[in-house]
Amino acid sequence: MNFLDNSMSTIYERDYSGGLLKSGMTFDDEKRMDDFARAIGFNTRVVAFYYDKEEYAEEIKLLKDVGLFLSNRYNLRIAIVTDQKLITKMKKSQP
Repeated sequence: MNFLDNSMSTIYERDYSGGLLKSGMTFDDEKRMDDFARAIGFNTRVVAFYYDKEEYAEEIKLLKDVGLFLSNRYNLRIAIVTDQKLITKMKKSQP
């Protein structure tokens, strides 16, 4: 649920660890990126749930390719969920 929270226009520490920043960037560079993200004023979150990852292997690969292509968008985060227990839990939690 934290992943889906788009109430704050900011870049998260996990984004940094995921390779968003170029090597050699400093903390000051990160803070400027956060200021830039806040100025955009919106965030987009995409979560794709695949209950059977073997059956949807091609679709998962396509989504990963699109995510890599769009990885320069600071206000876009994409997640792929293939854990069947988590998918069932999320499905039950939604009205």
